[in-house]
Amino acid sequence: MLIIKSFLNGERSGLIEKTSINELPYRIAMLEYLGFIDDNDVKKQFFKINEKLFKALAQILNGSERSVKGNIYVIDPRSV
Repeated sequence: MLIIKSFLNGERSGLIEKTSINELPYRIAMLEYLGFIDDNDVKKQFFKINEKLFKALAQILNGSERSVKGNIYVIDPRSV
């Protein structure tokens, strides 16, 4: 479940602003914390394979696919 649904509108705005001014590792960590990266509904509907997720996030976050992939895998406890 995405945590952001439980935030008030003002909290969402602050979160978006804080995320937008920080670097890619912070953005990826925040998306992970909010539950977006591991949300099964999002994956099933939009990103059936991880490479599609990496590509989309690279475009959205203005980074490279390799950087997105690396930052996601470094915070994934299953990748240890």
